[in-house]
Amino acid sequence: MIVTSVDACASGTASGECTAPLEVCGEACVDPQTDESHCGGCDTTCDPGEICAAGVCQLTCQTGLVICGGSCVDPQTDRAYCGASGDCAGVAAGVQCASNESCVAGVCELGCLPGEILCDGACVDPQSDGAYCGASGDCLGTAAGVVCESGEDCVAGVCEGGCAPGEIVCGGACVDPQTDGAYCGASGNCLGAAAGVACASDEACVAGVCEGGCAPGEIVCGGACVNPQTDSGYCGATGDCTGASAGDVCAPATGTCPGAVGEACVAGACVPGCPAGSQAFNFIGSIVQFALPACVTEISVDAVGAQGGSSTPGSLGGMGARVQGTVCVAPGTTLSVLVGEQAGSALYPSGGGGGSFVVDGSTPLFVAGGGGGGYSDWAPGGAADVLVTTGPGVGGQTYNDGGGGGGFSTNGAGTAGSGGMSFLNGGAGGVVYPAGNTNTTPGGFGGGGGSSQSGSFNAGGGGGYDGGSAGNGNASTGGTSFMAPGVSNPVFTGATRSGNGQVLVSW
Repeated sequence: MIVTSVDACASGTASGECTAPLEVCGEACVDPQTDESHCGGCDTTCDPGEICAAGVCQLTCQTGLVICGGSCVDPQTDRAYCGASGDCAGVAAGVQCASNESCVAGVCELGCLPGEILCDGACVDPQSDGAYCGASGDCLGTAAGVVCESGEDCVAGVCEGGCAPGEIVCGGACVDPQTDGAYCGASGNCLGAAAGVACASDEACVAGVCEGGCAPGEIVCGGACVNPQTDSGYCGATGDCTGASAGDVCAPATGTCPGAVGEACVAGACVPGCPAGSQAFNFIGSIVQFALPACVTEISVDAVGAQGGSSTPGSLGGMGARVQGTVCVAPGTTLSVLVGEQAGSALYPSGGGGGSFVVDGSTPLFVAGGGGGGYSDWAPGGAADVLVTTGPGVGGQTYNDGGGGGGFSTNGAGTAGSGGMSFLNGGAGGVVYPAGNTNTTPGGFGGGGGSSQSGSFNAGGGGGYDGGSAGNGNASTGGTSFMAPGVSNPVFTGATRSGNGQVLVSW
């Protein structure tokens, strides 16, 4: 107990003095022989893991170990201090066994410890001894193993290119004696007194000293305190954190996209850091803004354009195209998604089907062209069966001023004879001749193919990003498709979709 100077006076001592062996340090009476904050004098404080004994800071050791030569040793097995006891001084220091002897139950006996063999009159561990690495049997001739070269260590009986800075070889493996719970505080050749100490199951090796206990909810794994509920290296670990109790190592991030997230340890179980998901989009006649989950760095898209309108009675509209692929996106990306519309039916020329789009900002990632419109009992509408890699398409410019193609927007219809509109302009394709005639229909929202009859009715279509021509005479052309250069595993399928388009985004 720390006694203040007031207490000292009360006990009959002179003011500012203490009864021997206590000394005054500050305003307290302390015992410099045992006080860890004033060991040997007022200005000396023992390090964590040390005690003050006889006025000297000394290591504390586990039960059964004693301090000899500045290290904790087991006097039952240590060759250098075999049979030591107490303060390990004088006759209490035990004896040093000969090189061909082992310390067994505190007594030096001929022979080597388990795992060791006799080489040149000394017991060595051939799994870690650099002079007899891999030795066996009588340790003679070829059985003497090899001598590891400078900079190499003997690891599991094989000379290897040394350990990382700060590590040494203990038990045939490279360990960090500052953090390794099995060889805490080890040094040199990691034998005998230099092997350090094995920390208890509830201790961690910190700066080469076993320290008691971890924070609530933590256990010792690999010589350090970890939380097995959140630690991705020991996820779900229990008990002594060895073998089956060591838990799982969560998978690292996979994929090539920047910012990809691997598994995380949640409540003691490895779970995907970014859960998988998908979102389907159907035709609604407008652009949808869709914010991806913040952790998503890669999406897969399956988009199909709409079918062209059919004549009644007569030919069917051409089928829409399909594009599929995977592309990297920045975390937190918001996509613009448009799904193409199938143009309506008409007695004479019908409009082309709308294309389907997936766009990042102003950059198109996927465009699935719509099918061309049908015309009466003549040829059917052209299928959307062309894939382009650069530049916008022709748009809806046709013979006899066919309607201009609609594009990726919600504002406005195509203009007669305009053609070549960018994907950010227009809506549905226009009807040209005669204006408002119910025998013709406009192109579907999103742009697509078109249809016309030479010198007669002309229905708008085509356009959009890489939209197709509206055709002339009795035929029509489907819209073209597009995938950005960064798309991996691209797949294009022409003439596959009937009805309205559709877009599926997965991650």
